[in-house]
Amino acid sequence: MSLTTYLFKPKYDIELVMKPLNSFIHNFLQWEDSGINWDVRPLKDKEGWYKLYAYQEAEPHGMGFTECCWTEEEITPEQLTGDMMVLLVEAGICNEHKEDDIGTWYNMTDVELSTVISVLCDKDSYVYSPCEDELWFHHVGTGHAARASMTDFILGHTIPEIEAKKKNQLSLGLDDFSEAKESFIAP
Repeated sequence: MSLTTYLFKPKYDIELVMKPLNSFIHNFLQWEDSGINWDVRPLKDKEGWYKLYAYQEAEPHGMGFTECCWTEEEITPEQLTGDMMVLLVEAGICNEHKEDDIGTWYNMTDVELSTVISVLCDKDSYVYSPCEDELWFHHVGTGHAARASMTDFILGHTIPEIEAKKKNQLSLGLDDFSEAKESFIAP
């Protein structure tokens, strides 16, 4: 069962983007502990764009699926450097805590996956997340977000060859009707 999808254009190489993304999903959202699988793949014919999708194949267990971090766990020094979570800290989306005895530390409490993806993306791009019949989209540079119904978009799509045949048949039908009408009208 599909749980979420994001389409995004990262500002860094995908190998670098995957480090903090993997750390956030694994350590803070804990998807794997809840039986949730996920993957990131390039979008076909859309250079520089990627698709993150999460799905569940087994019965849920653990915390379950969430896109928001609920744990107050500290980001470790290894995660900051090795997992490049420092990119998220520098972007200002982590919660900063200052304590006299231990210094400054960070956590991800109340940070959402969409925010993590957005700070890793090109400033002049969008992040898209379709869900059922709605599309959530966010302009990275301005921070503006919106939702749009996909129903009209979906229902507005047809197969051009079939529509052309229907139009041609309708046109032929009208021509036949015109000829038939002329034969019944007295000169």
